Amino acid sequence: MVIEKMPNNPPDMSAEELEARFMGFVSLVVNMVMQQLGKIANPITNEVERNLDIAKAWIDMLRMVQVKTKGNLSEREQRFLDSNIAGLQMNYLDEINRPPDTKPKDGKPAEGKQPKGDEPPKKSD
Repeated sequence: MVIEKMPNNPPDMSAEELEARFMGFVSLVVNMVMQQLGKIANPITNEVERNLDIAKAWIDMLRMVQVKTKGNLSEREQRFLDSNIAGLQMNYLDEINRPPDTKPKDGKPAEGKQPKGDEPPKKSD
């Protein structure tokens, strides 16, 4: 069995198409995180889910992309990535500070069971 390596050359796409695909990728991850934060419903089940561990893992993944692509993105791509990461981090903080059985500030219900380990840290006196 022969396994072919991916070519080291960039894909045969224009700079505009590469930018659009990069932004599409970031948007896809942002939507997945917003679903896991319970901010939007899962488009397949139409149910609101909340799993902060998964949301944090995806935010961390985008932060890794941010570090690994530093200096290789256009100014527009960098702004897009940075602003989306900042927005996700703010939404994540909002969710970890919200009790599991309450509605988010936008009024959408946080339905379903919250997985263990997603509870906000208890404050010590």
